[in-house]
Amino acid sequence: MVDGHPICHGAYLFTLADSAFAYACNNDNRSTVASARPIDFLSPAREGELLAAEDSEVGSSTNTADLIADAVEGNPQ
Repeated sequence: MVDGHPICHGAYLFTLADSAFAYACNNDNRSTVASARPIDFLSPAREGELLAAEDSEVGSSTNTADLIADAVEGNPQ
């Protein structure tokens, strides 16, 4: 869905990144939820672009994990 500019509405980019975050958090049969989820919109996604999400864990402890999710154009490698 694009807004009036025509770029992808930020809520859809957030949903894509948040879904990747959820898969990464729960990939070891853990049942987890996010305690915070900031987002920075670094560049717009334009109409017709294919988007994908990548997520990586950068640290963890018994009760918490730090992850970074990126929504990127095209197929991530």
